[in-house]
This record gives sequence, structure tokens and C-alpha cells, in this order.
Amino acid sequence: RRLVKRVESLRWMFQDFPFCKKGRLVLHDGKRIEEKDLIGAGEFLRKKSEFRSKEVEPKNFSRYVIFASQGCPWAHRCWITLSLMDFPLKHYFTHSFKIALPLFGPVLEIPFPAISTEGWRVCDLPAHVLEGVGQEGEGGKSSKYLRGIWAPQNDGVWLGRFYQVSEPKVTARVVVPILWDLKDKKIVNNDSADIVQVLDRNFCPSERTRAVELCPSSKSKEIEELIAEIYVINNGVYRCGFAGTEEHKQAARAEVYDALETLEARLASSPHKYLLGDELTQPDIHLFTTMIRFDTAYCMAFRVGRKSLNDFVHMRRYIRSIYDQPKVRRTCLPLISYSLFYFQVCQWRGKVVGNLLRLSLAFLLQLTGANKPDCSMASRVLYKLLSLPAWTAIDLFHI
Repeated sequence: RRLVKRVESLRWMFQDFPFCKKGRLVLHDGKRIEEKDLIGAGEFLRKKSEFRSKEVEPKNFSRYVIFASQGCPWAHRCWITLSLMDFPLKHYFTHSFKIALPLFGPVLEIPFPAISTEGWRVCDLPAHVLEGVGQEGEGGKSSKYLRGIWAPQNDGVWLGRFYQVSEPKVTARVVVPILWDLKDKKIVNNDSADIVQVLDRNFCPSERTRAVELCPSSKSKEIEELIAEIYVINNGVYRCGFAGTEEHKQAARAEVYDALETLEARLASSPHKYLLGDELTQPDIHLFTTMIRFDTAYCMAFRVGRKSLNDFVHMRRYIRSIYDQPKVRRTCLPLISYSLFYFQVCQWRGKVVGNLLRLSLAFLLQLTGANKPDCSMASRVLYKLLSLPAWTAIDLFHI
């Protein structure tokens, strides 16, 4: 029975994968349209977040809902923030990987969106979250097939409905995370950096037992500058993956590796454990959620390059020190999940053979354990030996 259920879940996991015919839905003047040309003809340009308010009612946990997927690196920042704060959570999971987070006192609800061929959807929402939003033919039904970080087409509620209710004439890509105000029925913020700061400064369960402060006011200027520096990497991997021409891809790739070399030199010369001292801060979280996906997702699906996290000695040790924290590790999905997630959204047209080779390399990473920050030297050497023929073919035939 378990095997049958797993096969059924895989059937939906790979629905229209990797040859998705439908484009993801976006909003233009409040109307749903298909974003048929995500890749574009040139450079990938990320649009700024549309909702950037930081005005919230402190400590009123029951007033807000956060839509955050662990598959998305931007939303993963929120998960890590909440976990580090020992936040009392009530989460609605529609996937098979669950995190053990404490449940006590007032709670902040965390619905778990899943990706589909049309964009982000969420299933099994309680009535009080859907109140004032409606379903508008989106189904809204529970599905036993909604597993992992994928969703069957037309299953659940499309998150664009929350954008439309907040701003009827909004023009936006529907992204996560979202901080939703249940009282005013609107999106407060959909920028991950802002939401991390809002959580850290307004919703700490108890100041007396606070173990970490991610956004200390004494370091606000340094944090802002370092976040901007790290953004070159956060966004650069997407500029590389969604570049419309080889010229733009190479330019984005160079910027990513230049930024990584700069941070590697900083970590090598620093006596501290983290970027801004011996305490974890917001820039560390921003860098971690990208680098934990770097080898298994960005180097493979987004073709960022062969140079992996293991080639940056100090960076690998630094990411490992964060990954080894139980409160951080429990927010991470099995790393192969990130590979499958990004191979679903990457470009396949004209790159089928190359992508299949890279997908096999992602599974090889998982089998050898070389995709983990705490992997052994033997695992890294084994992966390099076994992957050499595939990488040689990729480089030789430019696939």
C-alpha cells in the first residue's frame, strides 16, 4: 500500500514535467494571464515586491498568516527565522516531509503552498483564512495527491487570489512568502527580507528567553550593506538560469562566482564564526538558503557552473556550521527535493539531453552524499570520479 501511494504521489509530482505546456499564472491589472515567456529574449530582471509594509500589530499572533514554502529559498528564510525563535506554530502541511516545531501558547498559522504548472497553490485552508478571499473556481478541495512541493493543476487555491483581494488592479508575479492580515484581508508584505525583520522585531514569543536576534539595531547598517552584497548571489543564480542568451548567462555566472570569491576571502580572514560576528544574523540566513541549494539545484538545473560549494573551503565550513544547528537543519527538505523542484521550473526546450544528464548528476550527488555540507572527503572524491564522464560529455558537446 505504501508503494502504491508513493507511485501515485510521483504521478502528480511529475505532471507535465519537464515539458510544461502551460505557463505560470501572473496578474496584470488584476486579471489572470499566462506568463508564457518567463525566460525572455535577454537578461532576466526580477521585479520588486509590490507589498512592502512593516506596520503590524506586535505579539498579535492570531491576526496574521504566513504562506511559506520550504522549496523556495526566499520563503525558506522565514522558516529558519521562526525555528530559531522557537516560535509556536500551527502549520498546515500538505506534503510528506514534516518539521517538528513546538506547539504552545498563541500560534501563527503557516499554510504550506505547493508549486504547480500554473504557480503557487495551497490546499486544506481553514474557513477563517479563506474568509473574504473566496475560491473563484480554484477548487479549494483537499487532495490526497498533493505531495512534496508540487501540486496537481487546478487543485487547491491559487495564491493569486490573495493578491487580487489586496489590490484589485495589481500587476505582479505571484510569489511566496506572503504575510497575510486576517483582520484587514490584505497582504502586508511579500518581501522575504522585510518579513524576517518584521518577525524578528515584532513577534518574538519571549524576550527573556530569546536565543537569537537576527536583526540587531546596533548592526543595522552593516546588515543592510551585506544583504545587498549577498543579493548578487541570491538573484544571480536566477539570472543565470533564466537568461535568454548565452552572453547574459555568462555575465550572470561571472558575477555569482566573483561574489562567492569575495565572501570566501572574507570568511578566510575573519576570526568570527559568522559574517558579522559570533552570532547568527539576517545576512547569514540569506546566504545559507541559496548555498544549501547551490550544488544540487543551481549548478545542475540552472547551469550556474561546475564549481560547487565543495570548491570553496571556508564557505563550505561556514554553511556546515549553520546546517549543523538542529533548529536550522529541521527546516531543510531532503536535498534531492530541491533538485526536482528546480528542474521543474528550468528551461527544457532544446536542452533535454543536457538536463537529463544533469538530473542524473543530482541523483548521484544524493547517492554519494556529496550534496551535504557535512559530507566526508571520501564522498566528495567518489562523486568527482563517478561524475567525470557526464561532465566531460556536457562540456564536450555543450549540452
